[in-house]
Amino acid sequence: RWTEFVADAALPSADWAGPVFDQIRVALAEGAVDLLLPDDDTAIAERVAALKSWCGGFLGGLGLGGLGKSTKLSAEAEELLVDVREISRSDISFDPDEEADENALMELCEYVRMGAVLIRDELGQPG
Repeated sequence: RWTEFVADAALPSADWAGPVFDQIRVALAEGAVDLLLPDDDTAIAERVAALKSWCGGFLGGLGLGGLGKSTKLSAEAEELLVDVREISRSDISFDPDEEADENALMELCEYVRMGAVLIRDELGQPG
């Protein structure tokens, strides 16, 4: 089970690792997907950087998990992976209207989250 592999990869001296991986195990068992990004009180530039980093980590995790060109995914999932790659590589410019930026970031986060659900469902829920 890959969740056990991830949990075993934590450094034993990291006191924070046990509770974090326990939360991840529970969330995976329940089918939940959460991006674990900074909260809304954090500056938007930091949240955008965190989303970009999350997207890069997601793609890296899929690659380490064995996702390759021979993996059969739907056209929708393939398109999503291209979008996630583009998000991770994007230079983001901000609108003078901060509310527009907040709305755009919220929509982008939801798109990525739902895409992660789609990928999980297509690859088969871990466990």
